[in-house]
Amino acid sequence: MAPEISSKLDYKGSPIDVWALGILTFRLLFGVFPFRASNERELFWIINKMSLKFPNTPLVSNEAKDLLTQMLKKNPIEWIKITEITNHLWFC
Repeated sequence: MAPEISSKLDYKGSPIDVWALGILTFRLLFGVFPFRASNERELFWIINKMSLKFPNTPLVSNEAKDLLTQMLKKNPIEWIKITEITNHLWFC
């Protein structure tokens, strides 16, 4: 869940798609979800407060990590735009 959804704030669909794509990409690259917890309340807190950390394995390029970082920022205003994702170095 994107930070603004777990915080019960208003949200817009398109930026949420960036967050969801970031979560999916992280899962595909690393085999795990970026934010994990034993219950929903803890998960919401982690999503909103904890910084993004990358597993040591598998090895993933710095470009991929940069894109994920831009997609999974806490503040949706700072997320990379959908139109910018395909121009990111990871895709070039």
